[in-house]
Amino acid sequence: MTPTNTPPRARKHWVVLAFALALGGIAAFAASNYLSSRMAEIEARDRDADTVHLIVAKSNLSGGALITPETVAVREIPRAWAHSGAIT
Repeated sequence: MTPTNTPPRARKHWVVLAFALALGGIAAFAASNYLSSRMAEIEARDRDADTVHLIVAKSNLSGGALITPETVAVREIPRAWAHSGAIT
């Protein structure tokens, strides 16, 4: 059979498939736009957030381990996330 002589049922399947693919493309585009705008919002909020510098361990330290510049690092985090007893 040539494409012009396809039975109505086969044509209907192609129409449904094309419609489903179009809706899927629209949904993917909408989701991508939403996630991009949400990420931009979060990044803008983080840039404006008040931050503190905390001293953190570079790896797991055993009890009684010496604290040296090789075992700790300084990290910048939002003030809201910092523990009130943290070393800054």
